[in-house]
Amino acid sequence: MITDKTVFILGAGASNPYGYPTGNELREKICKEFTKKGSYFKPNDIYKQNLLRIAKQFTDRFHKAGAQTSIDLFLKRLTPDEQNKFTNIGKTAISFFILEAECASKFDEYMEEEKRKHDWYAPLLNKMMQKLTTHDSYEKLGDNAITFITFNYDRSLEYYIHKCFTNNFPDAPKEYIKKIGDEIIKIHHVYGKIADLPWQNPGGYFQQYGPNNFAVYVEDTIRNIKTIYEMTEDIKEDIKKSIAEAKQIFFLGFGYAEENLEAIGMPDVLKDDSRAKRIYGTAKGLSQNRMRELKTRFSPYAREENIKIEDRDCLSLLNQYLL
Repeated sequence: MITDKTVFILGAGASNPYGYPTGNELREKICKEFTKKGSYFKPNDIYKQNLLRIAKQFTDRFHKAGAQTSIDLFLKRLTPDEQNKFTNIGKTAISFFILEAECASKFDEYMEEEKRKHDWYAPLLNKMMQKLTTHDSYEKLGDNAITFITFNYDRSLEYYIHKCFTNNFPDAPKEYIKKIGDEIIKIHHVYGKIADLPWQNPGGYFQQYGPNNFAVYVEDTIRNIKTIYEMTEDIKEDIKKSIAEAKQIFFLGFGYAEENLEAIGMPDVLKDDSRAKRIYGTAKGLSQNRMRELKTRFSPYAREENIKIEDRDCLSLLNQYLL
């Protein structure tokens, strides 16, 4: 059980053990493969050839923007006219490759051995469910003071929590289950997600996890994906409130891109409460200089000994400081 108010801020690396691309891998797929996969447009679309032409223009520009340029930042930097031209194509590319990864994603015993060494969903959920020891103790899940803030479009986290929870507690009421990810164990998708899962929106639009023939769903999912410049103020405020109230913050698989830190108000949103925060973060691939820079940025809000930005994966960091 995790009773201290805890916020997990997730980047693409957090979903990577389950088969999803990192930010760099997604960029590479878009640049190299997107225009070769015409199935992302419906076969009878009378505008298909024009869309393919725009897709080629988009990938050429994105490729030439530089290998360190994320698709989100690329779209943000476009002129208003270019955003109108390229945004839906960019969202189509994101949706296609995230849905492709979703169909191939694996958990627990079905994960490849090397990937399973980095599985952090299972041990974290086990920690959250430690005191749920009887068939009617399911409501204790809400005793965990946890919020997830994810920059990922995929739904693997909520799918995994729901799958495990409902199989452990098949008698839990649907009304309670529907609150998971919302009122209970909040999960904020900063830039949206592919689609709601069936239990999240039973009366509206949803998609099963890992749909067959996923390409036909791409056009329906892009409405749910947001870019940096489309992020709404109410989402920003809810996220900032969660971060400000947290006692401990974990950055997992996060690249610390300036545009993403800015989107959630970091680090300025952290309240000065006698530097009592505890801040932890993975830093795979970051230089020592960059790690020192991040620690300096967070130092007004946490004591030096409580800021741990380390060259670890998600599981190793959580094992060291939480689990």
